Amino acid sequence: MLYLFMMSALFMGQAQEPNPQQKANTLLESLVETYPGEFQRDAVKFLKSRLDLPAIAAELKKQGEVDYEISCKNKKGYLWFKFDENGEIVKAIQTFKNIPLPQAIVAYIPENYKGWEVTQTVFNRISKKDRHDKQRYVITLKKDRKKKTLKIKPALNKGLSKI
Repeated sequence: MLYLFMMSALFMGQAQEPNPQQKANTLLESLVETYPGEFQRDAVKFLKSRLDLPAIAAELKKQGEVDYEISCKNKKGYLWFKFDENGEIVKAIQTFKNIPLPQAIVAYIPENYKGWEVTQTVFNRISKKDRHDKQRYVITLKKDRKKKTLKIKPALNKGLSKI
């Protein structure tokens, strides 16, 4: 009986030891926004301001990991990003659904699509290193029984660029 108890305690102890990915996931689950929408405004900046990425990279490097990935999500979307061995972002992908549209797009739709109603919005952003390289809004419109999809690529530092 004592042998069984010791063996079960040993297996439970080993099963309880989280791996680096589980530790990272636990850490990410505890992140809280300072204000509503902070995560979706710039998810990469949000995470970099709350995580010591070089320290995480150093810990993973000790364990033999060179590149690593982290993903996290909230109710409206998700972020996936890959880091190198120094904790620098190699690539990040963000997708958010039904978030508020920028003012330039809000003004554009009624001017050019009279009578159409916005039913869904999706925002995608791809970043390499610390630069936002590509972003777009996919907007679903509805009028009577018709549906239309707009793909809007805002300029990275200006208003609308391509529709």
